[in-house]
Parts: sequence; C-alpha cells; structure tokens
Amino acid sequence: MNEQLKEFQLEQWSAICCLRKAGHPLQAAMLIYASIDQLAWLAIESSHHNHSHFKSWINQYFPKGSIEKLGVTIDELWEARNALLHMATTESRKVREQNGKKPESNIRKLCYYIAGQSDLSLKSTTNDTYFVNLSDLSDIFAAAALNFLTDINKTKNPRLEKKLAQILVSQPLS
Repeated sequence: MNEQLKEFQLEQWSAICCLRKAGHPLQAAMLIYASIDQLAWLAIESSHHNHSHFKSWINQYFPKGSIEKLGVTIDELWEARNALLHMATTESRKVREQNGKKPESNIRKLCYYIAGQSDLSLKSTTNDTYFVNLSDLSDIFAAAALNFLTDINKTKNPRLEKKLAQILVSQPLS
C-alpha cells in the first residue's frame, strides 16, 4: 500500500473523528465529501474530476447496501456535497430549482446529526429534507476508503504515482 496515501488518509480520518467528537457534524461531513473527491480524482485517468467520478467512486467502493442503510441516493449525496462545500447550506442549485416538481423525483436536502445527540431522523425527515446519521456516513466512508486503498495496492500505476506526488502532506521544515 502506498505509504504516503495511507498516511494522508489516516490524517483525514483522524480529523473527521475529531470533528465528530467535538460536535461539528457539518465540518465532518465537509471533510468526508472532500475526501471522496480526492480519492475519486486519484481513481481516474483524467486530471479533471466531475460528478460522474464522484458517483462512480461511491458505486465502486462504498460497501454493498450502505447507500440504502443511509437512506439516501447517490444523487442526493452529490447535491449535498455541492451545497455544503460550495455554500455551507443544505440547498444546492438543483435542490432550489426543483420547486414544484413531483416529490418522488426530488433530491432531498440532507442535514446531519451525530448519533446519540437526538432522534432527529425519525422526527424531522420530510419529503424534501432527510437527516443523515453522520456516524453511519463516516463509518461507511472509512470502509470505502479502505476498499479503495486495498484496490489500488493491487497494481503499480504510474499515473496514480504522479497524482500522489501532487498531494499536499505535512512535513517538518528541517
């Protein structure tokens, strides 16, 4: 396994756990989405990343049945990522533009809670809003990241090595 990537992912996971424990679910979700973006970028040939790569990475590396366990769709995760990373809101442009459409075709707004805080998922979920258990999302992401690291370790890939060299890592100045 590439040690640089392994170390980088351990640092990401540690930061996600710190944010969760400190009661910062939005910031933890932001870091999860950014991490998925980074790993999806590493998984593709191109240097340009888009929604299809994000969704493809989730399809390939999230454990089977985990999207259903979260109670969301991949499209909802993509739109939640857009809303949270770009504007720190629950409403992406697509969510805002879908007003008046049939509820079954809607992308719901995703909100986050940390298990044990309260039972928001049962009390507050509506046709246009869904509460995601951040503990479940982060555990599923951790399993997916491990699946990815295991997968890329199977073969030597010069393109991947070139991209890994571009990733910023913490290093001492001396």
